[in-house]
Formats: sequence, structure tokens, C-alpha cells
Amino acid sequence: MTDPIDQRADPRAERALVAYVRQELSAPATAILGYAEMLMDDAVQAGRKQFTNDLERILDASRSLHELVLSLLDPATVHPTDCSVDLAEFRRTLHHDLRTPINAIKGYGEMLREDAADGSAESFVADLDNLLKEATLLLGRIDGLVTYSGGDAPPLEGAAHAPTEIATPTGAVESLLKAVHPIAASEAEFAAARPGRILVVDDNASNRDLLSRRLQRQGHIVLLAEDGARALALVEKEAIDLILLDLMMPGISGYDVLMRLKREPRHCDIPTIIISALSEFDSVVRCIEAGADDYLAKPFNPTLLRARVGASLEKKRLRDQLKASLERLEQELVAARALQIGMLPRTFPVWSPEQPVKVHALMEPAREVGGDLYDCFYAAEGAFCFLVGDVSGKGAAAAMFMARTSSLMRMASELWQRTQFDELSPARIADAVSRELCQNNEDRMFVTMFLGILDTRTGMLSYINAGHPTPHLLRASGVVEQADGKPEVPLAVRLGNVYQDRTVILQPGDAIFVYSDGVIEAMNAAQEFYGNDRLESELCVVSSLTPEEIVRAVKLHVDAFTGEAAKADDVTILALRWQPAPH
Repeated sequence: MTDPIDQRADPRAERALVAYVRQELSAPATAILGYAEMLMDDAVQAGRKQFTNDLERILDASRSLHELVLSLLDPATVHPTDCSVDLAEFRRTLHHDLRTPINAIKGYGEMLREDAADGSAESFVADLDNLLKEATLLLGRIDGLVTYSGGDAPPLEGAAHAPTEIATPTGAVESLLKAVHPIAASEAEFAAARPGRILVVDDNASNRDLLSRRLQRQGHIVLLAEDGARALALVEKEAIDLILLDLMMPGISGYDVLMRLKREPRHCDIPTIIISALSEFDSVVRCIEAGADDYLAKPFNPTLLRARVGASLEKKRLRDQLKASLERLEQELVAARALQIGMLPRTFPVWSPEQPVKVHALMEPAREVGGDLYDCFYAAEGAFCFLVGDVSGKGAAAAMFMARTSSLMRMASELWQRTQFDELSPARIADAVSRELCQNNEDRMFVTMFLGILDTRTGMLSYINAGHPTPHLLRASGVVEQADGKPEVPLAVRLGNVYQDRTVILQPGDAIFVYSDGVIEAMNAAQEFYGNDRLESELCVVSSLTPEEIVRAVKLHVDAFTGEAAKADDVTILALRWQPAPH
């Protein structure tokens, strides 16, 4: 019988077929070993001594089976350079050598299954059934392989369907051939188009020389270190893109070098590939857990070396790009923060008999930029306008919406004075600004705001509260109370919303304290809110101070409460005192 693919004519077809067979046989062999180990552990822990002898035989046969599958399909066994392997004979050898341990596993397993039918845990019986199922599957695949090669193996009883799983692997082989085709010249050129600076650390001179030559042929710049101390010194002086690090070295071991690099912020992002022998696999695992990116087993496979080096360098390049992007973003956010803070008043009107108002405010964003705002200015003679707002959301989008809102408030106040003849009205300003903010607002952002206009001649304060925390009035008598009125709808929530002016009379020396919800919702490490009660208690203590002292005292009190806990929201505070000159 002639194979559908002439493996003797194409060594790559041989390799693809063996890779396919290895995959099909190693999976159930590994599963059998795993179930056998779990069954033995279960029997020992549960005290099932009557099962341990048979389980020892099953475990020994499982280990032998697993080793046979790996050794019989080792590339060194089935791929001699003279291509002298007869694949049909190879398949029959597989069939003969593998059936012995499988038969032992099935024989002892079936007897054990009969003995375990009564009085054993369900999990033990289930694992035993799974082991027998995998053994039957493996036998079926072996018989299918021999059937495919024209062998004369007898059909497996009770598993007549099993050979079909591997009886015609032609399609799988062809697929593998496409996947593992040799790298074309253009691909090789592409792989070498991104050279890197690679540090090879190995105490063996021939290993260093071999790795250096192979890497240089791929276009890389190679630096060499014969021990850990030299490697650490080179990393300090040179720009390194990748480190190939041997584990077993005199003096500072490869593992210690890796740990020192990962502890150093300047070097922790340098990708590291561990060079090891197969006997050092446990140490390789420790290195991967400590931050190594990959490993290479000795002796080196040139294709695998190129692939892993290329992949590590590409990850380093992408990581560097991300880091550079984050640095640019951070610089832009710093600039945006400065621009945003620049939009808020940092100098405040000075008290005079003609302008009898003392005011102070601050805004501290929780992130680089925030969505809170405040403003204060004389909108007209005898009319002092002040506001505190809080934009929904956080970050850059909220900051942009905050800037738009702040500009609209100023513009609306000025336009009202130029075009209207009646008194300035907080409600009408809020109507106009809310209507404008509703335009092109696909993200449906909104602004809570307290907007007040104080008549500095009479002490009458007109205001609107658009969904904002209710301000506190600090009476000159020492009484602290909240302003009247239920908050209305925030700005930009609903087109055509109409706000209503409210009024309160300030007596000489009275103050008003306005804040964003970042104050009362500040949270400490115990997940407790600062809350309105703490705020009122603090305001009672500081009510007689100047507006600047009140603002700073409350801010310090909030900071002391939150401690080292992360800030979740922007904090904005404004205090204003009406202090007319005595007659």
C-alpha cells in the first residue's frame, strides 16, 4: 500500500507526520499518567491499602508508556540525516512497543474497577473510568496508525470506531506542512530588519561564541559576559534590548542576576531568556515566576533561537512604544492640568468699602485633570457673582466640559448685562448655559452647580442650586445652617429646563460655604465617608475665621480624615463673607 503522501520523498512530510502522531499519542498517554498519579494519591490518603499494589503496577506501566511515547517520537530517533527511516516499519514498532504497557494498564485497571465497584468514593471510581477510557482511546489511535500504514494489526475489540480518528491523517499532515514551511528570504530579511542589542551571559566560552555568531548573522549587536558580575556591570553601562542568561554560573548565578535586575526599576523591563539544560527545568520555572520572559534549552535549535529572540525583541519594542506613549500622555496631562488651573481664579478681589466681599477658593483634582470648577467676579456694580460646579465623570473629558461650562458662565453674564435692562438673574444665566450645554452633547454629560449673585449693597443673595450639595451659611452669631430649598435638575440634563431664583438675606459678617461632593464623599482607609456631620462640626469651629482660613482649615481636616487613602473625587471649596464697611 502506498501512503497518500510520499514521506520518503519529502523529509518535511516525515516531520509533519511524526508531529501529528506525537500530538495524537502523547495527549492520552499524559492523561493516563495523570489519572494514575491521582488514583494513587487518593488511595493513600483514603487508606485504601487493598488497591495500592494494583495501582503501583498501573503507575509503573503509565510512566513506561509516557516515556516510550516521547522517546519513540523523539526527532533524533525518527529523523536521521540520511532519511533512512521506513515509516511503515516505524508505525508497526510503535504498535508493538506501546501495546505492552497499555495492556497492563487496562488489565489491572479493569480488575481494580471490579474491586472498587462497592464502597469506594465516586471520585475514585470516576478517575479510574477516565483512565480506562484514555487507555482505550490510545489503543484505538495506535491501531488506526498501523491500519493507515498497511499493517496487519487486528482490530481492537469494542473500539471499532477508534481507528477512524487517526486512520487518514493526510489532511492534518498537509496542514502542518503549510504551518511549518521554511522561512522565505523576505521573511528572514524582515526578521533581521529590527536588530537589537543583545547581552549573552554564559560562563562557557564555546556557548558564548556560538550564540554570538548566530545572533550576529541575524543582524543583532551582541555583547558578551562570562559571569553574573560582568553582566550586571554591562547592564549599568549599555543600552540592552534583550538578555540571554545562563542559569548555572560561578559567583553570581543566573537566578540571582535575574532577581537583581527585576528589583531595579531602570532594568526590570529588559526581557530575559533563560538558557538551561533540561535537568534544570525546576530552576527555569522559578525564573519564569520571578519575571523571566522565556527559556531556551541546550543544545540550541537555531530556528527556535531566532523565533524566541525575535518575539522577545518585538515585545520589548512594543513595550518601549507604550512607555513612550504614556510619557507623552503624562506630559500632555501635566500641561492640561496647568491650563485648567489657569482658568480658575488664583487671585481674588480685595475687600474695600466699595467692594465689601472677602472670598477664597481652591480646587484639587483627584487625577491629573478634573471636572470641578469655581469662579468669582463682579458681574456688575454691586453684583458679585460666584459659583462652584462639578461635571459628571472624570479625567480629560470632564475637564473639557468643565472648561466649556466656565467660559459659558462668564459669557452669559456679560451678554446679559449688555443686552438686558433688568437685574442680573442666576436662573436666567443657568437657563442659557444649560441650553447651550445640551447642544452636541452626545455623551450626555451634565454639571451640578451652585450659582449665586450677591447684592453687595443690601446683602441679598440670589441663587440657584442645580443638583449641587446644599451650601452652609455661617452666621456672624456663630450659627451654622444650610441654605433652604431642594436642589433642582443639573445643567445640561434636559433641554428647555427652567430654573427658579431663590434668595437669602446675609447680615453683615455672615459667610457662605460652598463645596463639591468630593468633600463629604471623601473616604478613608476604613471605607468611611467624611460626611455632612463632620463638615458641620468643623465649620462651627472655624466659622469666625477669614474665608481663606476657613477653606484651608476644612481642606486640612478632610486630608487628615482620608490619610493615605486614594482620592476618588475632585475637591472644590469656596468661602465668601459679606462684610460691609460700618456706617
